Amino acid sequence: MKKVVLVLLVLLVVVGGGIYWLLFTKSGNRFLQPKVENYLNQKLPVQVVLQKFQIAPMDIVVQIGKSSIIAKGNVNPFQRSFDIKYKIKIVDLAALQPLHHQKIRGALNTSGTVQGNIDNFMIKGKSDIAKSATNYQITIKELEPKALQAVIQHADLAKLQYMVYQPVRTYGKLTSDIKLESLESDNLKGVIVSHISQGRVNEQAIEKEFGIKNAKIVYSIDQKSVLQGQTIVSDILFDSNIATAKMDSIIYNVKEDSLTIPYIVNIPNLSKLYFVTNQKMRGKIKVTGKVQKAKDFIVTAHSKTLGGRVDAVLKNTKLDVKLKNIQVTALTYMLYYPKVFDSVMEADVHYDIAAQKGKLLAQAYDGRILPNQMTFLLQQIAKFDITREVYKVTTIKSDINKKRIISNLDMQSRLTHISSKNALVDLEKEFVDAKLRVEIKKKPVFVTIKGKLKSPKVSIDAKALLKEQVKQKLEKRLKNKIPIGAKSLLNLF
Repeated sequence: MKKVVLVLLVLLVVVGGGIYWLLFTKSGNRFLQPKVENYLNQKLPVQVVLQKFQIAPMDIVVQIGKSSIIAKGNVNPFQRSFDIKYKIKIVDLAALQPLHHQKIRGALNTSGTVQGNIDNFMIKGKSDIAKSATNYQITIKELEPKALQAVIQHADLAKLQYMVYQPVRTYGKLTSDIKLESLESDNLKGVIVSHISQGRVNEQAIEKEFGIKNAKIVYSIDQKSVLQGQTIVSDILFDSNIATAKMDSIIYNVKEDSLTIPYIVNIPNLSKLYFVTNQKMRGKIKVTGKVQKAKDFIVTAHSKTLGGRVDAVLKNTKLDVKLKNIQVTALTYMLYYPKVFDSVMEADVHYDIAAQKGKLLAQAYDGRILPNQMTFLLQQIAKFDITREVYKVTTIKSDINKKRIISNLDMQSRLTHISSKNALVDLEKEFVDAKLRVEIKKKPVFVTIKGKLKSPKVSIDAKALLKEQVKQKLEKRLKNKIPIGAKSLLNLF
């Protein structure tokens, strides 16, 4: 029995001594170094070189391509505790994609400490990611990240976009304060406050990608998000030289992957939207609504403008717009179009954004034609002042195909009836080609409107009306001067 105990003691001493030699002596560490390096190269998809390898006290230098990891400190393998300082220098994250499996590039430098034991430890460090001054603290329990605190100062937006292989669409500086008490996907808890300053849109990138020229936009963004359970509630304020957008109580449900964004947009000067619309406009507008993304993508928009109200709903690619009590003169003034008609209008628009096709039905009430080139010519030729007529109902039915609008018009007053078939308005070319039939006391006058939308050429064919006027004058002058039977000859005119 004594011999057995003695043998066991000898074995323990030998094994313990061997472990001590391997872990705590330089010669033992040198013995392990090539074996550990070989093991790492077998398991990792990138080439690893252990330039220095000392376990206790820890002094390890790992070379991965042109990048390096330095770790120094104390390790107690028996208590599984450690107090380590690290320094990581990555020349290009793209070279390490086989390790992190993310499409990301650019340099990264970070350093800090790792303290605790294998079941509960904390990582504290700083980084220069995207040219920022970043401090972070990560709590790890049972080898799972549980909490995160980080302060990011002046991260470069252009650099961030470059790192994730995106075109540089905007410039600016990002500052963020992140406090996440729980990182569990079904039990998130924390607050994120961010600010973007010196924001500026990259005009060249926007023109190349979207064909939008002169996007001279400078902006700032303030954002606060509260994470609770599986819900993230955010407030965002976007302020720019074009518009302000306030989005309070944005709700994102992580589990359902659904998003709701209530918004208020104020545009104080519509003329600044020309780079987007290619349409001169003036005035201001306020739009409220909501964006929803779940099974369907839905956007609602509402605005009290032009003396009336506009309501719109976009569901996926289908757009429905309803206009009510819109002052036509206010609309034409806003669009820099000539004022030719004064009325109150209602309209329904149904449009497919994907197909760029749709229909419009508009009705205007108690309308009056305002003095213009057509009314002047009618006054001169027909001796009729059409501006005095009141059109109880004016109906326009249009087919929209991209920027070409084909319309039928019908409007009637006490003494006139105006109609048009297949009138063309080309918004892209700013061109109009319309033929109007204007019946004055049931006698037709044909009006052609053709040319630039803002200053078209107007021509009038009044043969039928002039013929009737000549006939009436002849009848008046020849009355009682020709035989009754001969009066039928006047019908030849």
